[in-house]
Amino acid sequence: MSNKDFVEDFFPKSNIVSFLFIIIPCFLIFFLIYRYGVNVITGDEWAIVPYIDKFFKGEISFKDILDFHNQHRIALPRILMLINSKFFGYNSKYQMFFGYFFAMLSFGVLYKSINNLLGEKFRVSHLIIPSFLIFSMRQWENFLYGWQFQIPMMVFLFLVSLYCLSKSKGLDINFALSIISGIFTTYTFGNGILIWPIGFLLIVNQKRNKELYVWSLISIAFLFFYFYGYPFNGEEEHIYFKKNFFNFILYFIVSVGSPLTTEKYTAFILGLILIFFYYHSLKSYKDYPFFASLIIFSLLSSFLIAISRSGFGWQGGIGSRYVSFCLLGPMGVYAIFLHKIYYKKEFNFNFFILLIFLFCFQIITSFSNYFKYELVFIKNKREEYLVKNYKKFSDFELNPDFSEIDYLKTINPELYQKIKIDFEKTGYIKKKYAEVLDKYSLNVFGTKEN
Repeated sequence: MSNKDFVEDFFPKSNIVSFLFIIIPCFLIFFLIYRYGVNVITGDEWAIVPYIDKFFKGEISFKDILDFHNQHRIALPRILMLINSKFFGYNSKYQMFFGYFFAMLSFGVLYKSINNLLGEKFRVSHLIIPSFLIFSMRQWENFLYGWQFQIPMMVFLFLVSLYCLSKSKGLDINFALSIISGIFTTYTFGNGILIWPIGFLLIVNQKRNKELYVWSLISIAFLFFYFYGYPFNGEEEHIYFKKNFFNFILYFIVSVGSPLTTEKYTAFILGLILIFFYYHSLKSYKDYPFFASLIIFSLLSSFLIAISRSGFGWQGGIGSRYVSFCLLGPMGVYAIFLHKIYYKKEFNFNFFILLIFLFCFQIITSFSNYFKYELVFIKNKREEYLVKNYKKFSDFELNPDFSEIDYLKTINPELYQKIKIDFEKTGYIKKKYAEVLDKYSLNVFGTKEN
């Protein structure tokens, strides 16, 4: 059997069978959000409450909308959250479905891109693996916490901007849409700023001088505006890579491998394998600028995450919330390898077999995350009870569980002390902000069933 015959047999010809496999992960995530999502504000999401208060008082300003949250200007998500508070009683569960909706849209962009790439060779079954990646249960944080919808939203806007830029033939409508989407993704989540250097590289590759000048000027303008007033020193303790570069490298590699497994040591090994695949794929950048750009985005995202988060220990690279960024790299490799199998005689077929094995491993292990959905549900139901009855509890009783950060005592004592101080203030802040929600009958205090 030839290599091409194997590929022909591996991907089913039946569109009905393929469609059924595609909708399995899509439906499963929808069900998990419906079943385990809880309408309660937790963690970082409390940061929206002061803006909601200003919004209802008519005191919200443009500056408030553009305010930093940590190192991110989350203007668009903040607007959507304010709309949610106005018309839907700030139902956090709705925002979980926002994230799901943006994941659906991202899948649509990838479907169109793969279809264009493969042409007459395209089959519906080629979308089975992308479906299991986009709707991977590994992303439980982004699907079960209302605040996290901004990450799937940013990924979608990034894909739209990159797709339109790759399709543009000059200063046309696609180029304009790419610019607009680029601006939107920049003001959705911090990683969105990567669209500008990645887009610059794509335009340089296509030798489009007029677009290059326009893209460069707009990039400079919006990046300057983005970083104006940036809290460079606000999280200096987190930039741990300066003190422990080896820890930073470990975190980066684990982050690269995180979309394919749930275990940190396995993620390290798979990260090394993926880096090899990325290197091999990026050598063909000129032939596959869109999909190679997905790999670059994934690598740069892991790099930025490692810079800002490696202070929490290299084991944190396996974290769920950033998988949405990192999975675009394997997606890019998959599309490039698939095209080479069909159209390039010199391609090493064994690489493709290994890649398919890794994806099958990812699909199997991702189901082990099911217990995470149950644990988050139990935790958030408890939080729902505490917030709804905040008047009955002391500040101390509303504080987070301090045992969650005990591991930092040996990894990063300075960071541990800082977070411990923040945790000690959390109960007071929860009470203060719960009063705001109670006043406007929002979230757990809404009249509608949660």
